[in-house]
Amino acid sequence: MLMDDVILIEKHSQLEFIESILPKLEGKPLILLTSNFTYEQLESYNFRGYRWFDEFISNSDSKEIGEQIEHFLWNWFLDEDSKDISVVDECSLGVTFASSIEILLNTIFRYDKGLRYLINKKSRVFYASSVEYIVHEVITSLSKSTNYTFECVVDELKEGVIQPKEINWFDYRVRDLSNLFYCNSFGKSIVNIIFNHIKRRGANKPKVLYMPAGKEEHYLKQVHNSKERNFDWVLPLNMFNFTRLSYYWNSCGVKLNTNPIIAKLDSNILKLQTELDCDLITRIFDIYIYIYISGAINYYKNAFRQIKAINPNLVICAADTYESFSLVAQAAKNLRV
Repeated sequence: MLMDDVILIEKHSQLEFIESILPKLEGKPLILLTSNFTYEQLESYNFRGYRWFDEFISNSDSKEIGEQIEHFLWNWFLDEDSKDISVVDECSLGVTFASSIEILLNTIFRYDKGLRYLINKKSRVFYASSVEYIVHEVITSLSKSTNYTFECVVDELKEGVIQPKEINWFDYRVRDLSNLFYCNSFGKSIVNIIFNHIKRRGANKPKVLYMPAGKEEHYLKQVHNSKERNFDWVLPLNMFNFTRLSYYWNSCGVKLNTNPIIAKLDSNILKLQTELDCDLITRIFDIYIYIYISGAINYYKNAFRQIKAINPNLVICAADTYESFSLVAQAAKNLRV
């Protein structure tokens, strides 16, 4: 379905804002960019017509998108000799950020493919300056590659500057890594120093370090209090009672100069064969991935030091869908645990 004048929105308030600035757009059809709409709001859109941005993406499109993502995901950090150029202190940043990058690529591909089905060169597409940064960047790329007409309705109270907003943890389009890789607490820094230098002592038993993913507290409390076991659990600080075998790692540490490795990775991305605009991908990575590299390296180093000090016989990571689990798994592997 190809549309003429149309409005892109992520939420109802953006529609209200656009129509307050451009009343002539009242009643124009909508393209909905998220699922952040109530049933009543969707009912109110029926008279004007609306489409979900990805509703015309076919099964074959999805398969093609999946193949493109898979290829990019495991090749963007490999050079022509298949050498991992993202490695820092034996830690692969390409592997570390794989899960978040997969989310980003899925978002980019779906917006790009879906919007191409819904608009044409005769279309005038209006959107608010408050859209998520990734939406704005995809629109910019589409505008350059297709000559489609996109018009940004600027909120002058916000000086018309489109900036990445604080990300909603429930937003499926991007992942917020700031809580994981920003260490802006003096208390965290102190605890981090203590745990990186504390002398580890325990009974003369094998040790199993466990990194939980959630919903395991009841089971772990039960086995932790059990007297009938021939090994010691090594669990996160504050999960149960503090012991010298507890661990606590975060991203506190010296802020690193990551510009050289980012430059290498960007150069490598531009050489990849992909249907997507590689310059678009590097801009997206600047905002959602690269700013966390220094924190990720510090997180890895802290985990490495503590695992080495604890010297467990086994490290169990309960998930592989977040960067923290990947970093701990790599630290344990590099210590031959």
